[in-house]
Amino acid sequence: MKLEDLLSIKNEKQFKTFCEDYLTVLGKGTSRKVYRLNSKQVIKVAIDDKGYVQNESECDVFNAYGESKLFTKIIRNAENYLWVIQPLAIPLNKENEYLFKEIFNVEFSEMSNMLKHLEQKIEYKTDNEFLTKFRDFLIEVDWQFLSDFAKHDSWGINNGIIQIIDYGMNNEAF
Repeated sequence: MKLEDLLSIKNEKQFKTFCEDYLTVLGKGTSRKVYRLNSKQVIKVAIDDKGYVQNESECDVFNAYGESKLFTKIIRNAENYLWVIQPLAIPLNKENEYLFKEIFNVEFSEMSNMLKHLEQKIEYKTDNEFLTKFRDFLIEVDWQFLSDFAKHDSWGINNGIIQIIDYGMNNEAF
């Protein structure tokens, strides 16, 4: 089946059943499942109403801040936000965490500390350029669920670039 054939399935139950039967599940959150679509892309499918809001939120964030290259690209999305298609990324984990330091010149744990400070409304000063940009971005958009970005699996490596791969968890989603 071609991608266009899959995306042309209008019945949501049939769409979800097809994904479950024919695509490989890469991950499952509380509101969405992530399937490997092909060798270069994933499709995030809403499981419940919150999943639709998360998909919509990711589209909104990417449309507003995609130029920052901080977030994985939204390649396509369903009009009703049942699904979004993004590039396949290798999730950040303890084994490849060293890449975070190589790229951003800071330990992943230091970013986690910054997020904890921001979440508790405590000022955080740093001379690291990435942390400064990231802190300013988070303050600008007033994210409530900052601790999500402290999780390894919210980050991934896409074509040698570390980006946030799961960014639907914000005030809009809750």
